[in-house]
Amino acid sequence: MSAASARRRYALVQFLMWLPPGLMMAPMVLLMSARGLDLGQIGLVGAAYSVTIVVLELPTGGLADVVGRRTVLAVGTGFSAVGLVVMALADSVWLFFVASLFKGVARALSSGPAQAWYVDALHAAEGPDADLKPGLAVGSAASSTALLGGVLAGGLVPLVLPGDEVLRLSVPVWCGAVAAAAALVAVVVAMPEPRRSTSRGGPARSRAAARLGRSSRTSR
Repeated sequence: MSAASARRRYALVQFLMWLPPGLMMAPMVLLMSARGLDLGQIGLVGAAYSVTIVVLELPTGGLADVVGRRTVLAVGTGFSAVGLVVMALADSVWLFFVASLFKGVARALSSGPAQAWYVDALHAAEGPDADLKPGLAVGSAASSTALLGGVLAGGLVPLVLPGDEVLRLSVPVWCGAVAAAAALVAVVVAMPEPRRSTSRGGPARSRAAARLGRSSRTSR
């Protein structure tokens, strides 16, 4: 795989990964409220998402080094798609709670493997001295564009559609589920595992990356 191909594939996957959370973000609270949840229950659902990410972020950090970047990312996007389907259908606080757990698992699993895949792919194409910054910047721009576009679309769609309020609010969530399914297909098809070192330094590199992320202001 060429470096240009790796950049395009990485940008596509980043775009599709960040489109679903963008689409669900604007109508999420309104949808829960329209289906009978009060503010305390909505807060509980949001807390479940955040706690799941915090609990799983570090334990899953080295998983991609063990089972492969594509595998972990595919599982993460699968959890995202299922979580959004449950959210779109949910009519009780417990179903919304389950949806948040699925989305939290998805976020924890999807945090890092795509970037690691791109680094491996570029090193395989151009060697260990390859310049990573342009491709990582393109991926960051793609994810930011998807998030921005998703939020705008998720906020506008319920306003222009006719019909029942709950159904209108659920449409962006269904669109997010479709986008997550598309991301799963893209990961499986467009992200073959590149050759990389088989040494057992993966978990150590993950811990070092975690320490760097906590200490770097640019990653906050």
